Amino acid sequence: MALLPTVGPYLLPLVAPKIRKKLPRLELLLYEYQTGPMLDHLQAGDIDLGILALPVPSEGMNELTLFDEPFVVAVPETHELAKKRHVKPADLNGGTLLLLEDGHCLREQALDICSRIDAQEKQDFRATSLETLRQMVAAGSGLTLLLALSYSGRWEILEAVRKMVAEAQSGQLKAEDISEAKFAGYLNTAGIPDPELLIRTSGELRISNFLLWQIAYTELYITPTLWPDFRKEDLYEAICSYQQRERRFGKTSEQLNPVN
Repeated sequence: MALLPTVGPYLLPLVAPKIRKKLPRLELLLYEYQTGPMLDHLQAGDIDLGILALPVPSEGMNELTLFDEPFVVAVPETHELAKKRHVKPADLNGGTLLLLEDGHCLREQALDICSRIDAQEKQDFRATSLETLRQMVAAGSGLTLLLALSYSGRWEILEAVRKMVAEAQSGQLKAEDISEAKFAGYLNTAGIPDPELLIRTSGELRISNFLLWQIAYTELYITPTLWPDFRKEDLYEAICSYQQRERRFGKTSEQLNPVN
């Protein structure tokens, strides 16, 4: 199996343990290729499976979409966009982006976004990895587009704490002003209500570091169905299960429905 070098470090820790659990006798050989070489190896039969970013030419091969990931904008802390909770494509008009080097499909996707707006690529720099891009942005060298596949609940909470500490040090935030609602305003989901239902596919009985703050009182629905196989009927079944729940938010049924 081959993976993109931009995706492998984030995806492998999630899928490798599951593969070993489901297929303990499987001898799995892993390779990292950019899109072009990976397609060549697939066509030649050198590898059985390639995980890459669509769209790609797939004539003569079977293609299955595993998931969709949105782009997020990475900017230095001092950039004017860092103050925004949500960034629209039009906010990047006139900007210059740091991008990956030639051969990375994520570069092509980012360039496609640039072509729709008035944004340009920084010509004297091209990175070899997402981590390099992230470090260059942190150093104040520019802004870039990253995939949200590197998201984690712990990271989100730490980033929120760092922002609050910075505001406290500059005198913009006082300890007595901090509340649950105030803290939630520093999260990536600021302004979005906490989810009422979380559907966990593949039968896994864990949260996997996802929305750790936001799902404190979220109802959980566990299904053995794998995400690529999840269909409308599965969603209906999850919703029906949710409708039978009594949402108590830490209280007892008696507290919710007191008897006079």
